[in-house]
Amino acid sequence: MGKTLRFLLLITVLITSTATFAADKNKKKTRPNRPPVAECRSDACEITHQRAIRIAQNYVYKAFRVKGRVSEVEYKRRYVGPNYYEVEIKDRRGHEYEIRINARTGKVIGTKVDLD
Repeated sequence: MGKTLRFLLLITVLITSTATFAADKNKKKTRPNRPPVAECRSDACEITHQRAIRIAQNYVYKAFRVKGRVSEVEYKRRYVGPNYYEVEIKDRRGHEYEIRINARTGKVIGTKVDLD
């Protein structure tokens, strides 16, 4: 009885180890967890005026197929919500494009077009 019990135990161990190996083989490989990015709360983490101008000019060109000159750049500090740059661009026809850019991320958060 002892030999058959050992044999059954050996068979059970082999079957479970084979199933576990097959399951591990089918798992997708994942990257190790990256440390969280520290959020910076100072103005040093924000984009520059020059970067905001380039983002606004590229946006106007891609969205409206217009090249223009920057007429004004303002930095708006807000108590609630993100700080942002307000960039005004005029094209040669006299149309004005006002682009708002998030000062921290550099994403366009609003546009306004004046065709007068």
